[in-house]
Amino acid sequence: MYLTWSSFNNLRLFLMACMPIVIFYLIWLVNTSESIRSEEGTLLDLICWPDGNAIPVIIGCGSIMAVVIELYGLYQLFKAGLSKKEYNVVNGLFYYVWALIIMVILFLAIIFYSGLQSTIIRAKIKGGITKAMFRYSSHLPSKVAIDRLQTRFHCCGRVNYQEWFYIPWFMNEENTERNKIINHKFIADNVPYSCCSTDELYPCIHHGVMQEGTIYKYNPKKQLTIWQAGCEEKLISEMMSVSWRFNAVMSLIIMAMLNASLQKEELQRECE
Repeated sequence: MYLTWSSFNNLRLFLMACMPIVIFYLIWLVNTSESIRSEEGTLLDLICWPDGNAIPVIIGCGSIMAVVIELYGLYQLFKAGLSKKEYNVVNGLFYYVWALIIMVILFLAIIFYSGLQSTIIRAKIKGGITKAMFRYSSHLPSKVAIDRLQTRFHCCGRVNYQEWFYIPWFMNEENTERNKIINHKFIADNVPYSCCSTDELYPCIHHGVMQEGTIYKYNPKKQLTIWQAGCEEKLISEMMSVSWRFNAVMSLIIMAMLNASLQKEELQRECE
């Protein structure tokens, strides 16, 4: 079945109109992946390196390649509307269709890897946060990671704020009885300043959290001035949300690419 020139041109113009939309979302993927890498990715790297960079970098590189391919396809579609005596676009469309198929396979592989990596990261986050908490007083990168994590997600500790009561975060390990750390014994009801809640109007009480105070009329049984939720679930929830957003957009791009490859095969046959 052969298309009339009018139908051929309408199909060509339709594809040319759709391609900028695909390019826009690909650029969005590049921009968003870089934003995630510099924010959540950097934070995750401090806890379990190099998992924070892996997925955003792969998605960003794949999207840049796809943008180049889409621009090449747009150029070939433009040439398809010109005189065939002057421009032969059959080979160009052929290469473009195969490039689209390769990109579809690549994006499917990225989605699979993203899901697999998310499961691995979920297991690593638990140990990573705990390790960073125990190194809080002696390892500056761990202190920075925990402070940024607690400030960013409004949380305190891995599961809850009481975990800090059993960690010598405010002193060197050498100054703390070793058996208290090993046997997970209570050290002090203190938490880092990054646990302080910004929702409370009272001064932050992060030393002697469970002790009543007369100066500020502080009563821990009624109201705490620190974040009470743990950071583990909040960080995992954020990473899952990022992963789902990436996968949803990539799925739409894959469907658009598959549709475009089928339509361009038809155009290629008409150009021969």
